[in-house]
Amino acid sequence: YISLGRLGEAVSTLERAVTLAPRHALARFNLAVALGTARRWAEALPHLNEYTQLKPDDAGGHHQLGLTLSELGRPAEAVPHFCRTIELKPDAAEAYNNLGNAMQAIGQPQEAIAFYEEAIRRKPGYADAVTNLGAAHQALGCRGVSRADLRYDDTSGEPGDFYLLEINTQPGMTPLSLVPEIAADVGVGFGALVRWLVENARCDS
Repeated sequence: YISLGRLGEAVSTLERAVTLAPRHALARFNLAVALGTARRWAEALPHLNEYTQLKPDDAGGHHQLGLTLSELGRPAEAVPHFCRTIELKPDAAEAYNNLGNAMQAIGQPQEAIAFYEEAIRRKPGYADAVTNLGAAHQALGCRGVSRADLRYDDTSGEPGDFYLLEINTQPGMTPLSLVPEIAADVGVGFGALVRWLVENARCDS
């Protein structure tokens, strides 16, 4: 029913299944997904809470619960569920991205940047994470070219932890530096990059 867009029928059928078997974990999860697809987040929440009680080691359940809490405007409560998702499924790029969104929402853009960077590392070309990373730099007042310097610590085993060292607002600009190299990779030459930086520079009063 869900894949056919018949959400009302899906919800009704799954509600009957949960009534008949309250501890049927999959029925709970599918009902929560159907309710979430219908944007009935508040109704989905208790089913996801129950599901994660029944299946505490299911990454998908914690991720869905984190998303639901975020949609309900409760990002601080979503954070531990995204963290648990990553603990259970270290390659879950979407969880890193959504954790970054939650950190942004609670006013921690520097921490968000580290999670967006990790999402991109896990899934190169992840458009949502790239967009969110740019937004996090803007939230810190950065413009033009800025760079996040991170340290990856795997001394305690995988998955390791990322630590944000600094936001560099004046990264290297020699022809061999990373910024010109990145620009060249998308067809922007060194001269054109410098011209763009100069023409778009401004001084805040």
